[in-house]
Amino acid sequence: MTLRFSNDGPEFPGKLVNSILAGEVVLLCGTGVIAPQMPDFALLADRTYESLAVRKADSENRAYREGRYEEVLGSLSRRLADPDAVTDAVSKLLAVPDNPKLGQHRTILRLSRDLDNRPTV
Repeated sequence: MTLRFSNDGPEFPGKLVNSILAGEVVLLCGTGVIAPQMPDFALLADRTYESLAVRKADSENRAYREGRYEEVLGSLSRRLADPDAVTDAVSKLLAVPDNPKLGQHRTILRLSRDLDNRPTV
């Protein structure tokens, strides 16, 4: 037997659901939980460069291709005359949307309930 918590979500085996309810499972959520309303790290880097109207330096391109996005943005902030510009741009890009989509978060809350139906997140 399987259980699905949302129309677009995966099916969970009954044994896993029982283990979750018994408090025997720890679920780790990555950045995909906030998608699609927030950019992933690569898109955040891309949009930061776009908003600042600058191009990646060769070393930043290399780090970007290797998925080292923190290094990319750190390098950018060190080479700009105003290093706070990167922080400001990223803060604007990560601002909470006016109408946030919380479906993924509701699913996590449903998954986190114990046998007494209390959230354990």
